Amino acid sequence: AFANACKASAEIAAKALSLLGEPVAEPFWRIARDGILEQLSGVACIETLSAGYRKPSEVLLRGSGVLRRATEMFPPEIVMLSCGRSLCNISDAAEERLLRKLGAEYFGPQHICSCIAYAGEHWPLGWVSSLWQSGARENIQAITMLYNLLGAIALPESGLVTESTAVDLMLRLPKLPLFPLLSDK
Repeated sequence: AFANACKASAEIAAKALSLLGEPVAEPFWRIARDGILEQLSGVACIETLSAGYRKPSEVLLRGSGVLRRATEMFPPEIVMLSCGRSLCNISDAAEERLLRKLGAEYFGPQHICSCIAYAGEHWPLGWVSSLWQSGARENIQAITMLYNLLGAIALPESGLVTESTAVDLMLRLPKLPLFPLLSDK
């Protein structure tokens, strides 16, 4: 009934996770809550930065640290177009755990690479090349920030990024259009 109410009302869907709250010790409520959560996996109840409300399996969690800074750098539209998922703005650890159980993913190196590699209507030569070609100072600064961010991921300090995340990114970097100066134009 709760999942159907969420499907019928955007207002209820928007509050679904907060209404369910934290896991409880009471066995009866735990079973009922888990059943409701399972049904919510198919309900557009997660507010996103670009596409209204989406199903949990259609969102990317922004996480923290360097990877969160990466989500702040890319336009939400390029994340949606290149990754097929929308960024959500949830930063509560308990809600993130719930969303992970329901199919949400954390924004990671594969998503950064997809955003950089994407070329489409708004970014016909790719995001980095489009920034470079505009010549605007803030866009050149954004490219510098991107390079710094990639360096922070590739050479992690003090456990901000895991070693496997760094390796994953390093394996993908050579194939990406990162240096617009090297293009034919």
